[in-house]
Amino acid sequence: MHLFRKRLGEMLLEDRVISGENLEAALEHAKRHVVPIGRALLELNLVDEALLSVYLERQFGESLVERNLLNHAQLDVAQAKAQASGEPLGRILVRYGYVADEDLAQIMALDYGLPCLRLRQLKIDGATVRLLPPELALQTLFLPVDISGNILSVATARPYDEIMVRDLEASTGLSVELIIVPEQELRAAIRYYNPEGADQDLVAL
Repeated sequence: MHLFRKRLGEMLLEDRVISGENLEAALEHAKRHVVPIGRALLELNLVDEALLSVYLERQFGESLVERNLLNHAQLDVAQAKAQASGEPLGRILVRYGYVADEDLAQIMALDYGLPCLRLRQLKIDGATVRLLPPELALQTLFLPVDISGNILSVATARPYDEIMVRDLEASTGLSVELIIVPEQELRAAIRYYNPEGADQDLVAL
């Protein structure tokens, strides 16, 4: 996990988005506050949210190439289509058959050091699900599933969205723990637990 985090800083450094001094400060901030490097960069105002999102998706794509799950040409095509459509890179990769949905979830879990479960393995609390409106859950692919103490467990197919994690923690006052779930299962769960108004949005996406 630490190597994966380090690559984000290296990519920003290579593109001269941040300086070496900036990177050292962000790494120290991440260590001190026990937050991901991306959030540290945000909290230190070294990058904005839009730029961070671009680099986090690019980082994940490079990880798939390193694992020989796709080549650079396929990644370039997928990134271009994702940029043109505004859809997540992972969804494009699955749609064009580059990576299976379940395999994508497993790779995300390995890269981020997070558990990867099927929905039937999760304890899902209906009241907790409603912490997010269905439209926002579909847009972000984040589904709150349970609260235990001060821990909010959230199923997601987009673990690199550190901005959403930060916003959820700020709005709930809870510490978010992510669980990776295949995207198609996650969308089905959002529709099931939010039947009113969610079906139309799900089909559209």
